[in-house]
Amino acid sequence: MVETSTPGATESAATTTRAASANASEASQSASEQKRRKCSGTPLEEKEVAQGLETLCPSWKVVGGNLSMEKSFVAKNFVKAMAWINAAAEAAEELNHHPDFHLTSYRNVKVVLQTHSAQALTAVDLELAQKLDAIPTEYSPKFLRENPHVRVVSAAVETADEVA
Repeated sequence: MVETSTPGATESAATTTRAASANASEASQSASEQKRRKCSGTPLEEKEVAQGLETLCPSWKVVGGNLSMEKSFVAKNFVKAMAWINAAAEAAEELNHHPDFHLTSYRNVKVVLQTHSAQALTAVDLELAQKLDAIPTEYSPKFLRENPHVRVVSAAVETADEVA
């Protein structure tokens, strides 16, 4: 079999290949730049942290000045604790900002937020805290009695009548 091509078609194909390669490189750089922006940031001033905390569940506590913030709670059981951690992991992944999770005594959950590259709290920490506060949580009834300040977010439950 003999293949023939015209000089213009070969140049056009090469140009198209170079353009596609450049676009892929730009997309990769763009994703890399987004990751860099999420993983870094300017440390927040105390006033900015205090303002951000006003919008969050009162169970968030700032630790070590403005170095990190944490939230602890007792879930109803192990499965509910893991469900919350898994949902929190998805929210963190969306922001490309990954907190430290601690699960002890099978249902005691603690999440610690900090922008590690800044060694401080940044705007993305407050953004993630808001997302974590929006995750429905099934708390231990005793924990809720002892912590009436905790905001309870319930999952929307559809009934057969609502769907129909």
